[in-house]
Amino acid sequence: MVDDGALGRPGSLLGPPGSVRLRLVRPPNVTIGTDPSLAELYHASYEGAPPKVRDRAGVVTIEYGPRFRPTDWSHQAADIRLNPSVGWRIEVARGISGLRADLSGARLLGVDVEHAAADSELTLAWPAGPVQLRFRGGAREVTIHRPAGTAARVQVTGGSSGLTFDDQSYKAVAGEAVWKTSGYDEAADRYDIAFSRGVRNVVVDTLELPAAPQARRLLATVLFTDIVGSTERVQAAGDQRWRELLDAHDETARRLVGQEGGRRIKSTGDGVLAVFDGPGRAIRCAVALRKELAGMGIEIRAGIHTGELDVRDDDVGGIAVHIGARIMAAAGPGEILVSRTVRDLVTGSGITLEDRGTHTLRGLSDPWQLFAAS
Repeated sequence: MVDDGALGRPGSLLGPPGSVRLRLVRPPNVTIGTDPSLAELYHASYEGAPPKVRDRAGVVTIEYGPRFRPTDWSHQAADIRLNPSVGWRIEVARGISGLRADLSGARLLGVDVEHAAADSELTLAWPAGPVQLRFRGGAREVTIHRPAGTAARVQVTGGSSGLTFDDQSYKAVAGEAVWKTSGYDEAADRYDIAFSRGVRNVVVDTLELPAAPQARRLLATVLFTDIVGSTERVQAAGDQRWRELLDAHDETARRLVGQEGGRRIKSTGDGVLAVFDGPGRAIRCAVALRKELAGMGIEIRAGIHTGELDVRDDDVGGIAVHIGARIMAAAGPGEILVSRTVRDLVTGSGITLEDRGTHTLRGLSDPWQLFAAS
């Protein structure tokens, strides 16, 4: 599995725009979901030959080359996790087969599929306003789930064979046909689903989706760490040795975060995200982690920020998390950078911080004054 953590970072910074277009070109066997704890705009991993990934002007493009031979198809896959903090418009070029999209946690703005769609399943959230789903090249073996009680209209041009809309099934309908739920015309939040060039064995139904966990706001300090030069390290050390180093890294991080009373939220592959109830604890943990890992030959960088977090079960989100990730990205090898907010909160605690000047953090409009922990 090829990880797009590296590809995702330069093209996946959560910035000011409220909506993003995800454009998939010739995508094979795609799984799409959401992850509220993401610091990036999205995260993707690939099996088989990696695609070209571009992120420009609010459009994330993931493009595969010409169609694979049938024997190659099963070896290609993409897993994409979307940050639900922004709205997503999904576009698919050159058709799609094998899509599994759980968008029940996403703010979906629309779906537009060019050419044919086959063997695919989408699970949708409650719409915010009118949301259009367009399948322009026909559809076969496609299922679309939406929350129970959601207003919807289904329009088919080119005839249908084996279409099910909620509790009604239609074996064969020629030409153009339209079905809609009662109250569709008056509903402010609704789905408008249109199929061109006919459908076969298509289901549009409702599901009783589990209630989304309620977010709670919490003032806390986030710590992001990252291993410096991890790509070069894995190439030099080899897979087995690199796994051993990562295991040692993770165990050291778990222990030191626990010693300072923090909570390790997750591993980021070659780093950690942890949360503390005070900035001093986060700084002491980062300094200790830097020292112990240096003895193992592992160099890290770290970023620390204090702010309000959105807490959902085992995940955290919100702008404070994104700022912490951007501060870490600004740190040099072996450097622990903190925001001015953190500096102000630890004044008088005996923690030494050196001014590193102002920085422009990607995805954030205002300059940020940063300080380094010694």
